[in-house]
Amino acid sequence: MKYDNTSTAVHTFPTDFDGSGDNACNISTSPYISNCHFDGAGAALQWIHGPLNARNGGTLGGSLVRFDQTEFIAAGHGMDAAGWLYVPTHCAAGQQCRLHVALHGCLQGYASIGAEFLNNAGYNRWADTNDIIVLYPQAVADNSVHATAASGSLPNPNGCWDWIGWYGADFDQKTGVQAKAIVAMVDRILAGQPPAGSGGGVPPTPTQVTVTGTTSDSITLGWSASAGATGYNVYRDDGRVQSTIATSFTDGGLAPATTHSYSVSALDAAGESGRSAAVSATTASTVPYSQKVSASALGHYLAGRITVAQYLQLGQEYGYLASFTLYLCGSTWTNSPSCGPLH
Repeated sequence: MKYDNTSTAVHTFPTDFDGSGDNACNISTSPYISNCHFDGAGAALQWIHGPLNARNGGTLGGSLVRFDQTEFIAAGHGMDAAGWLYVPTHCAAGQQCRLHVALHGCLQGYASIGAEFLNNAGYNRWADTNDIIVLYPQAVADNSVHATAASGSLPNPNGCWDWIGWYGADFDQKTGVQAKAIVAMVDRILAGQPPAGSGGGVPPTPTQVTVTGTTSDSITLGWSASAGATGYNVYRDDGRVQSTIATSFTDGGLAPATTHSYSVSALDAAGESGRSAAVSATTASTVPYSQKVSASALGHYLAGRITVAQYLQLGQEYGYLASFTLYLCGSTWTNSPSCGPLH
């Protein structure tokens, strides 16, 4: 469980973008989705699933799929006749994907606000680039009066999920009718997923691709293993440079002070996954310093390269009139050619 109170959101779902029909952060009206400059969906997904590829800020490649919820729960238990799935392209093609269940709030079901929550909560943007199927079960308004566990007899006019016992005293347990229905949906989706490494689909796109080191002629990358993968392709500037079975790669023979973009895909017998979000890195200059000057301790001090304390320190080390070299590393002068601290 994670509690975050940094957002000024009132009774709304917080996002960090302006979705069509959404509100300002301090407005608690339909569709109860507000731009609070806080990515609620991204925070939740990364808290549960760990670091993810950057979300898709443009046109999504996946699709929303409507399905019949009555297969999983009988009428009269506060759930709509239809639910929804967001299915990324790779998942639709048979790739093994992760699954996330996103529950809307009161007055946010499809029957109340249409596809606003499905499209504007922000989950699909992350799902699209991380091969995550998003399950959107749907609650619905129920104006029938039900005896609740501890709140007397009440209807459920706002289409809330059962949090007070409208549909049984076990509403907050695994045996509750709504909980069982959602678990059955999850089981049905997972049953259609190819086993890892079975050849039933390409492996998931690699995640957590990071630059772990640079030199003047090389860049080193690392990434998390993809379930079922037998190897990986590494792409530099959109061209494949290496196939490897490891989860790291050092790209050598590069020119100094050049910037390159990298992405990684996973392989198995069924084919190749999509590429990860790109990361960029720049090789170091041929030397780590931008300038070197030889002078006496007094000369360096008068030129403003060293302080009085450093003048006394270096004068004692080299002699006050002897010549020695200082190197400019960023905005700091040091007597270390590798840009270490002045010693």
